[in-house]
Amino acid sequence: MLKLFHNDILIGLIPESDANGMDMHGLIELTADAAPYQPLFAWWTDPNRQRGQEPPFPEEQLENWFVEDEQGERQEIGLPGIYTQNNRLEILWRHF
Repeated sequence: MLKLFHNDILIGLIPESDANGMDMHGLIELTADAAPYQPLFAWWTDPNRQRGQEPPFPEEQLENWFVEDEQGERQEIGLPGIYTQNNRLEILWRHF
């Protein structure tokens, strides 16, 4: 199981994940601390968003994302996409 963090805030648990080329994807269970990030996730995964549009969120919210493995090792990732697909909450991310 992996854990998703923004800085030191636990955003969610990723019980299963797989690689797809350079992308990682899996299921995610969000914590209550993820609530302030919901507008960011909705904007980031909006299929109608114009390409190249700058995110209307503070820089601090866009950086310092990590996944942590079961041994407590953290790896920095890009801003994850979290969306609902097939009635399940899914996550997509890339490692730096």
